[in-house]
Amino acid sequence: MWSDNDHLDIFTDFCMSYDSKKVHCFLVKQKDEVTLKATFSPREQICYDMKIPMFLKPTMDKEYVTLELTGKGMFPRMTFDAREVVMPVVPLGVVSYCTVHIINHGYDNLELQYKLPADEDRVPLKVSFPEGKMIGIAKQKLPVVFSFHSAKPMSFTGSADFIDEDGNRFSIPVTGNTDSCTFAIAPFLAANERSVRRDASDEKLPPMAVIPPVDEQTIESYILPSGAWDHETPVANLLRWINTMRPNPMTELPQAMVASRGQRMIDLIEFVSGKAVPGKAMKLSANKKEQADQMVKLYDGMLTHLKTFGALLNDVKPEMLLDIEDFRRILYTMEQKQQMSDNPTPEGDMLPHWAAMEANWAQVSAGAWFKVVFEVLKVFVLSRVTPKQLKTLPGVDPNECSGDPSLVGSNIFSVSETLLLKWMTMHFKRALPQLAKRVTNFEEDLSNGLVLYSLLVSHWPALDVYFKRLNKTPKHQRHIDENLKLFLEMFDSLALNYDTPELHELQKPVAREMLVFVLYLYQTLPQLIPKTTIEFTGILGEKMAKVIELNNPSAKEITYTVRMEGAKVFSIESLVVRLPPKSSAEFEVKCCPNTSKPTAACVIFSSRKDDGASAATLVFGLVCKTDSRKPISTQTTDAKLYDMQTFPIDITNPFPSDCEFSIVLIQDMVKEEPKPPPEQKRGSGADKKKEKKPKA
Repeated sequence: MWSDNDHLDIFTDFCMSYDSKKVHCFLVKQKDEVTLKATFSPREQICYDMKIPMFLKPTMDKEYVTLELTGKGMFPRMTFDAREVVMPVVPLGVVSYCTVHIINHGYDNLELQYKLPADEDRVPLKVSFPEGKMIGIAKQKLPVVFSFHSAKPMSFTGSADFIDEDGNRFSIPVTGNTDSCTFAIAPFLAANERSVRRDASDEKLPPMAVIPPVDEQTIESYILPSGAWDHETPVANLLRWINTMRPNPMTELPQAMVASRGQRMIDLIEFVSGKAVPGKAMKLSANKKEQADQMVKLYDGMLTHLKTFGALLNDVKPEMLLDIEDFRRILYTMEQKQQMSDNPTPEGDMLPHWAAMEANWAQVSAGAWFKVVFEVLKVFVLSRVTPKQLKTLPGVDPNECSGDPSLVGSNIFSVSETLLLKWMTMHFKRALPQLAKRVTNFEEDLSNGLVLYSLLVSHWPALDVYFKRLNKTPKHQRHIDENLKLFLEMFDSLALNYDTPELHELQKPVAREMLVFVLYLYQTLPQLIPKTTIEFTGILGEKMAKVIELNNPSAKEITYTVRMEGAKVFSIESLVVRLPPKSSAEFEVKCCPNTSKPTAACVIFSSRKDDGASAATLVFGLVCKTDSRKPISTQTTDAKLYDMQTFPIDITNPFPSDCEFSIVLIQDMVKEEPKPPPEQKRGSGADKKKEKKPKA
């Protein structure tokens, strides 16, 4: 037998009412159940608590069990099944959209009103209601579609406000991104590889993605990527590019960035931009919770810094860059704030959103880090490919880059990317004019190896010895593989500061990866063109030496490895040169000509990945010319006029191998040395002039 002690006044004071079929003393049979029904009718927006003592007869002086009831008074409101709307990144002019549901809490019948950001140029957001705007008892869940499109690259975060009849606002942040750069839209192009057609038929127009018209009927005619990072996505070239600038190579990008607490990313940003990242000198607290807050502040400052330079990173939150333990500490702090508050807080509203991220943290963190790295590469490296710069590169006709309409207006390539395509096309025509055609993408057009071969040969002519092994018209996969292997062999022979790609990466090229590789070639191959040519002019067999002056204007030490390629008449004594900060050094090159024909070579200074600065590759051309012959020996004989005389001449081979000599007789009259003028007498008024020595 249970009893509730008939404390009805308690229920009234706490806005609670209790109904047990008006019976407060009841019998519970063995293995039976009794349902107690409690109703709650709050008068204020506060929390209510009460306890119901239960007794077991006949013992009424001691509580057997206590029921605790808790209720919270709230005004009618609406929530969303997502705490944030992040629309997928799409090419220019393509509609990006996302559907969320508004959930009713307490409204009987309400027609929704909404308000979007007023600046439509910066936040071109639209809202539609497929099932109408009415929400209430009959419609507890209402779908809402957010969409936007833009003809220019942008990234925005705006607030969409939904308003009830009393003017109460319920907001949800909405983020959208659109771009024309492969680094950003690669997931969209990969998801729509079969449905989206590319058009580059008109050479006067840029390559375009042909996508159905933008309206409500065709909005779902293409696939929007989910936004989750796929761990199968290749990033080998991205890692190679980063490792060219750091002495300690990374093998796994997100893990290395997280383990260094963002220091590697900050170093990368400062290296490629030359700008200091704010807040990097922060000293971390010994308290783990405070450390997590400091890291959020650091990453927030880093993201803001990148956005000021044009990085489209509105969909990346600083919490996404934390390691899992720091993220859990931040999540715990949010939960504590919510529990201490009587009313809903913004942090509390985001808790389900962050909890869902925690369950899929590996993909969330990797996606955020790769997004940041690609934006750094786009903003600080790719953007430096400009028409003005392209005109100055060797092998480029400046007239072809002026006013070219095919360089602007693409919805899938930025101007920098179309310039890279133009650059490859020019060298393709230069190296293989009979086979060359316009290069319009970074995957299919590079897959047979001909364009890649042309880039190397055009910048390092000595590689033309591989021409005989090149399949000029590869029709079968076997021929294509042979060309790709040939390119890798050529690339490896250059000994560049970049790990040689794997064959399978070129057999199945990925746009984003190949763009990174082509960008590296664009930056590096022009460095192989000799900056100047050093001429050695002397007598056959005479040893000569000249000095190359190297300067280091940076604040870090630079280390060069030196190698020679070309004629063996040139030699160097040192294979490594170290330049302390703000210093210079002289490097000696020797030459001993062994033939009367001109000979040539190159001396190459390659920056080494030490703890010091990373410098550009330096190449100097070397040319040796002989303008006279130095006699090995001199024989003198006397003879009478018109009297033939015969005498032997001993010929010695001074060279290290067998030689065939041709004998040519050159006759010259021996000129008598002029007699010195008579010495002037002292006191004649003429003083001797002192000869000035040439300055070193």
